[in-house]
Order: sequence, then C-alpha cells, then structure tokens
Amino acid sequence: MASVTENRAHELPPMPLPDERRCPFGPPSEYERLRADHPVIRVTCPTGVEAWLVSRYADVREVLGDPRRFSNRPGTAAHILWGFGGDQPVGEGE
Repeated sequence: MASVTENRAHELPPMPLPDERRCPFGPPSEYERLRADHPVIRVTCPTGVEAWLVSRYADVREVLGDPRRFSNRPGTAAHILWGFGGDQPVGEGE
C-alpha cells in the first residue's frame, strides 16, 4: 500500500531541469510557461521530494527576504543529500 506522500508525488509535475545540450546553466524552457501560468507551484524534485518552485524574480525576492513568513531552516535542504547513497561519502568533484 502506497503512502499519502507517494500518491501525491505522482500527481505533482516534475521540477523542470536544464537542458544540458542547450545550456546547462540556463533556466529550462518550461520556466517561461510556469512564470506566466503557475509562478508558484508545488513540484516533485528528481530525488522524489516535494518542493515549492517559485519562478518569478519578484516572488523569489519576497521568499528569500522574509524569514518570518518563509522557512530558512537548514533541514529544508536535506533532500539534496537523499540523492547520494547514505553508505558512501561524497567525494571531490561528485
């Protein structure tokens, strides 16, 4: 039986990732549509963790500049480490 989180993750759109063939540092082309239609949307990260994606500059400034309304706890970035094996240390260049 699947958990509620697993079921919700299947309903959320995936987080857009850069097209490395085009420009690995540029925003994905889907961001233009998201900025127009869904500037703040819940997505599923490549690690399977749910997150909020904020795609407009003014909204990002508001989120980053207001710690009373938006969390800046260090634990919120833990999903990045979930992509690495817990038994294996992260080495240089990985």
